[in-house]
Amino acid sequence: MNSKLPWQKKFSDLLKIGEDVALQDLDGNQTYTGKVSRINARVDRASQTIQVFIRIDDHPPKIRTVS
Repeated sequence: MNSKLPWQKKFSDLLKIGEDVALQDLDGNQTYTGKVSRINARVDRASQTIQVFIRIDDHPPKIRTVS
């Protein structure tokens, strides 16, 4: 499953395609691992975010980024 997540533009240099990432469900009870599969360079002017696509193999129902 690919998940599309917003990412602050000012932190865009921290992510690279193919990099492993950790994600957590909204309740904070479950952690999932994934890989950055794509980074959209277009910046949303209102939120100053870019879209990051993460490939997750264990298909969680709801996730959020973990710092």
